[in-house]
Amino acid sequence: MSDFTERLRHWSHHRQLLGRRGTSPIEIVRAICGVYSHHPGGPLAIAARMPDFSPEAFRTLDQPGASLRLPAMRQSVYLLDPERAPTIVAAVLDPPDSPAWAKRYSQAGRKIPAAEYPAWSREIRERVREPQPMKGLKSQLTVPGDKLKFVLNRMCFERQMLRVGDAGLASNTIRYVSLEAWLGRPFPIREPEAALAELLRWYLAAFGPATEKDFRWWAGVTAARSKAAFRAHADLVEVAPDYWLAEPLVAEWEAHGSSAEGQLDVLPQWDSYTMGYAPEGRARLVDPDHQSALYGKLGATRGNGLGAILVHGRAQGVWFSRRKGKKWEVEVKLFSRLNAAQKRTLNARLDEIRGWLVG
Repeated sequence: MSDFTERLRHWSHHRQLLGRRGTSPIEIVRAICGVYSHHPGGPLAIAARMPDFSPEAFRTLDQPGASLRLPAMRQSVYLLDPERAPTIVAAVLDPPDSPAWAKRYSQAGRKIPAAEYPAWSREIRERVREPQPMKGLKSQLTVPGDKLKFVLNRMCFERQMLRVGDAGLASNTIRYVSLEAWLGRPFPIREPEAALAELLRWYLAAFGPATEKDFRWWAGVTAARSKAAFRAHADLVEVAPDYWLAEPLVAEWEAHGSSAEGQLDVLPQWDSYTMGYAPEGRARLVDPDHQSALYGKLGATRGNGLGAILVHGRAQGVWFSRRKGKKWEVEVKLFSRLNAAQKRTLNARLDEIRGWLVG
C-alpha cells in the first residue's frame, strides 16, 4: 500500500465519522451525504458512527423535519438531510416533470396506464396526508391493487410522495405520505447543474480526496455532467494526480495523522462509505486482492458492497446476517486473522447488532 493510499485510508475513516465519532443521527446523515434507507443497513450505518446508538435515536429520523427518505444517488432510496435534500435530488434525478418517469413506468412488469396516472396520482396526493402502509391504502383508493406499488414509486421519483420507515430496525415495511403534506410546503425544485456542482463540494468533504470518476460513479451521473461540475469550481486542489479536494480542507488534510489505528468498525451492506467510490478508488478501504470478496461480481462495476469488518480502517472481512425464527444469525468471513482483543471487540459489536435487530 502506497503512502498516499495509507493517508487516504486514515483521512476518509475520519471524515466518514467512523470509529463512532458522530454525535447524532441527523449529524451523521448530513456529514456523509445521506445513508441508504434500507433496513437494517440504514440503522447499522448510523450505529457504526455513533457511540451511544439506540433504536430510539434512529427512529427520530422518521419524524417530520428530521430527515427525508427519497430516491437519490443511482436512483437508490436514501435518508437525506432535509435542508440538503432538494439539492441532492435535483442533482442526480431527472426533473419531476421529465418524460423519463413516464417512460420508466411504461416498461413491462411495472407499466402504468398513461391515461389513468394523472387522476390516480391526484387522488393519492389528496388522500394520503398521513403516513400509511400500502396494504392499508388499497382499500381506500380507486387505484388497482396490482398498480399501486408502481404508482407510489413513480410519485416518489417525481417528488410527490415520501417514504416513512417502520419502527423495527430490521423491518422494511414502508409507509407513504404526500411529500408536501409532510413538509407543510411544496418541495423546493433546484436547477440541476448548479445542484450537481454543490453536491460535488459536499461529496469531496465527506469522501475526498477523490477522482472525477469516483464522483461520477457515486452520483450515478454522466461523464459530461460530472466533468462540468468539477469545472464549476475554481478552488479545487489536486492533492495527487487526479485526486481532488476543496481548498478549505487542504491544510487539515496535510496535517491529519493516523486516526484509524486501533479502530474496529462493523459496517452494514451498502454502507455509504463502501459505496462511495468507483472500483479504482476503493484501495483506501480494501486491498485490491480482496475487493471482489467485499463487492461481489455483479454488474460492470461490481458495486454490491457487502457488510464489511474494518480493522485500522482496512477491510479485513465480510459479514452476513439472516433471521432464523426469532433470532438473527451472523456469519463472518475474515481475510486475515484477528488478535484476541480484536476478536473480543468484533464479537461485542455483533452481539449489539443482534440485540438491535431482535428488539
